[in-house]
Amino acid sequence: MKKFWPFAAPGKKLFVTYMQTYARLKKFSGTVLLARGEEIHFLRAYGLACYELDVPNSPDTIFQLGSLSKPFTATAILQLQDAGRLHVTDTLATYFPDYPHGQEIKLHHLLSNTSGITDYLLLPEFRQFMGRQTTLEELLASFREQPLEFAPGERFSYSNSNWLLLGAIIERISGLSYNAFLQKHQFQPLGLTHTGYEEINALIKCRAAGYFQRGMELVRAEYDDPTALYAAGGLHSTAEEVFRWIRAVYRGRLLSIDARQQMFRPQAASGEADQFTYGYGCEIGQSIQHPSIGHSGAIHGYQTIAKHFTEDDLTVVVLSNMGNVNVPEIATALAAIAFGEPYTLPQKHTSCELDLATIADYEGTYKGTYGGRTTQMSFYVEEGKFWMHVPPLAKSEVFAISATKYFTHSKGEVELSFIKNTQGKVESIEMNWSGYSMIATRIR
Repeated sequence: MKKFWPFAAPGKKLFVTYMQTYARLKKFSGTVLLARGEEIHFLRAYGLACYELDVPNSPDTIFQLGSLSKPFTATAILQLQDAGRLHVTDTLATYFPDYPHGQEIKLHHLLSNTSGITDYLLLPEFRQFMGRQTTLEELLASFREQPLEFAPGERFSYSNSNWLLLGAIIERISGLSYNAFLQKHQFQPLGLTHTGYEEINALIKCRAAGYFQRGMELVRAEYDDPTALYAAGGLHSTAEEVFRWIRAVYRGRLLSIDARQQMFRPQAASGEADQFTYGYGCEIGQSIQHPSIGHSGAIHGYQTIAKHFTEDDLTVVVLSNMGNVNVPEIATALAAIAFGEPYTLPQKHTSCELDLATIADYEGTYKGTYGGRTTQMSFYVEEGKFWMHVPPLAKSEVFAISATKYFTHSKGEVELSFIKNTQGKVESIEMNWSGYSMIATRIR
């Protein structure tokens, strides 16, 4: 553990300067928290919770968590294991007797994203119910008959479908709804009064509305109803309550020692350039050469991340109501400041005029893989503008930085370089997607 932490007044100014720069560039709206041990040293809010009514964000503002919900779901499963109600080696058929390949798929595969089950968010059907109240039966039916993408346990592939099944198992075993189980066994014991799952169209006081940077304009984001995300991404909370939950997990208030070791033990590897391992509902890796465990989340209008640096006892939480904020970059930079490591202040992208003749060569469909999951993306010109569309995300306008580099806002900031082969034909795209490297190959 580092002996010096810049949490005295001069050090705190570095955090303030970094975040104020982000806010001044209109590249962040939300809440950030940084703590060492139990003590919160930096908790600030920026931007507006409602841009139509000029309501500012505050430290108490509630945000949709997206996939940052997954550690909560994993913890619920492990709590049931601690109680002797199930075991991660149980097969899916134990709880869904007629489920396709249910005898091959174990709870372990669901928790570690190694089941081979297709991600329902990538199916065309998702757009039919993403913005409305959805039943669990509808969600499960949307992917039930899809063929497995690979044999269970063969490799890692991030799939939200795994987490819908885990939520359904929690309900079947406990006799409680997903929300009621979490309230009884996690939120109420910890006094988390602003954390929960919205089962109906409820009024959540102090919840921020979600927005999206479309080109140079801020717009209301498309709506993801929490019931369409369920145990994969339907929770809401505040930065401080996410932190308090993390501390409770690490201090053994929610799980046994054995369960915590299972949760934080590497269970699968991403197998990609930006290598990370996945435990049960958590990413395990290194940021700026410091071991960390955490998870991020991204849904329409919200970006979230929580990281705990295990050897330094440092926790960073970033919750935003702008759907294309680069939250991994913010979390990493704040940690770097705390560790006295190098970091870079955010800068504004300066765009130049698009050459329509050049970008005509870029139009087409490409596919890339991240987290073991293959995604198709299309690039096209429409009304003199260059667009990228990655379903199920909204389309985003692409701007030129130089003759060879481009950027767009889509689930974070994305920098792109189109790569030509020896015959001068564009064959791939090198992408930096909010700090994650990816190659997208042209397929047509």
